[in-house]
Amino acid sequence: MATLAYDGRRGAFFERQLIAALQIIERGDITPARMNGSWAGAMGHTQFIPTSYQAFAVDFDGDGRRDIWAEDPTDALASAAAYLSRNGWVTGARWGRESAGGDIAPDGDGGPRFSAGPNYKVLGRYNNAQKYIIGVGVLSDLLAGRGGLRHQFGPDANGMRLSDRIRLQKALARAGYDVGEPDGVIGPKTIAAIRDFERSKGMVITGRPTMELLTRL
Repeated sequence: MATLAYDGRRGAFFERQLIAALQIIERGDITPARMNGSWAGAMGHTQFIPTSYQAFAVDFDGDGRRDIWAEDPTDALASAAAYLSRNGWVTGARWGRESAGGDIAPDGDGGPRFSAGPNYKVLGRYNNAQKYIIGVGVLSDLLAGRGGLRHQFGPDANGMRLSDRIRLQKALARAGYDVGEPDGVIGPKTIAAIRDFERSKGMVITGRPTMELLTRL
């Protein structure tokens, strides 16, 4: 943040963040060694920038420190709740819902559609990315027992839907490759497994999940 403050393009903003970070350390909430964050200063489980930390962080466990970095996420969860509450969260209201004629269509006509509820914009204050808001909203519905999406999102850049990626991972696992838990997320283990399978069959090694690879498996 000192470098970004010096850089000049958003110098005033990052100067405020740097001073806030030093004040957080001075207060004793965290030691410099544990004050982990991203290159631009987003810190802890909540990814608060320092001024957001000062405004919203909560000492919910009562130990005298507002610790959003700890393995115990109590303070972090309470701090996220405080952030949402003070930005207008309506208790008991929905973030939104999947609907036939919704005004939000992140995947175009071929995917699920959503209608925004009172808390949709509040989630956007935390991160104003449409798919982030929908992701958090759908996860909250699952945690509340409301069920998942009725319609799938369209295929990815490789022509695969979530169900196809899960089938691919299960097929690789049956063939003896370690892909971890088949969840449709193409991470390092799945990519390594694909590359090993391609290598064993004399194929061009790409590590890419494709429908052609699924058919071959």
